[in-house]
Amino acid sequence: MSATQLTARSRRLSPAERRQEIIEAAALALEEGLAAVTYRGVAARLGCAPGLVHHYFDVVEALEAEAFTHAVTTDFERTFEEAEELGDAVAGLRHILRVWVSESPEPHKTVWLDAWYLAARKPRVHAAVDHAMRTTHGLLVAVPTPWPGSCSRRWTASSSTPRSE
Repeated sequence: MSATQLTARSRRLSPAERRQEIIEAAALALEEGLAAVTYRGVAARLGCAPGLVHHYFDVVEALEAEAFTHAVTTDFERTFEEAEELGDAVAGLRHILRVWVSESPEPHKTVWLDAWYLAARKPRVHAAVDHAMRTTHGLLVAVPTPWPGSCSRRWTASSSTPRSE
């Protein structure tokens, strides 16, 4: 059996590595929505038995919450890195808003909508959504702070007027 043919069951990973592998496989939520995050769906993607997934996640709700968190964290990191590369806070904020508020049916929007829907009746998903929203808010508040090489104005979170450094 070649290295590329190894399945999840035949590779020796530490428990932390295996758990992360399961979370990443659960990111299929980006492609199919959070409803696709099931023991069987994730196991099929990994090429293992559903029991292995269940071993790491006692309930599907925990897996849904982790899949949501992984998906939005990956999206946040990519979007904020792209914004920071622009080198200007205003251009960066415009980029973030363009990505998040565009009319195109991007996968991250579906994941957010699914998570908001599930959050009403699933406490772990609710906690994950709340944490992601608070994190996003914190990141957005920090955006007007100049990035290296950008203008020397700093916007405060409590005022709408810039102040010089």
